[in-house]
Amino acid sequence: SPAALRGADFTVRCPEAEFGFELVADVPGGPAYTAASIRPFVGAVLPALEIVDHRYNDWQAVGAPALVADNAIHGAWVFGEPVTDGWREVDFAAHPTALVVNGARTFPGSGAAVLGDPLNVLAWLANELPGYGRRLRAGDRVTTGLTTAVHLAEPGDRVEADFGRLGRAELSFEAG
Repeated sequence: SPAALRGADFTVRCPEAEFGFELVADVPGGPAYTAASIRPFVGAVLPALEIVDHRYNDWQAVGAPALVADNAIHGAWVFGEPVTDGWREVDFAAHPTALVVNGARTFPGSGAAVLGDPLNVLAWLANELPGYGRRLRAGDRVTTGLTTAVHLAEPGDRVEADFGRLGRAELSFEAG
């Protein structure tokens, strides 16, 4: 961040304000992780924008296998400056977020929109991956899900994910 993406490279251009996390240590297999028990493995918080993109007229009608085959409808990921200090006392569920389009704050949200707390997503992933012979490792970066209402951007739009004291991620969709 800031990033400039060609608007014409995307079919949908759906920017989502999401909490991202960078791991500071490998997450061992073992007890089921929770939001509280996964927190010590986080080294940084990343304010982020995921750009959802797909090639379907009705993405809800095509089914999970088609969505997975379409890169899980993921188009791009833009993250802001990693926050390594001052985040440990943050209540992510209550922490406010906003998607700002063309300078107008239009979509407020919070971490509660992400399974009640974005750390729940990280814990779920840590619990699921061993079943596939994988695990979260130091240096991995994970984005956790939409915190605000959905907005479909147009070429020429400038979009920011505002995480207050946790920073911002910014992008513009260049026209043409």
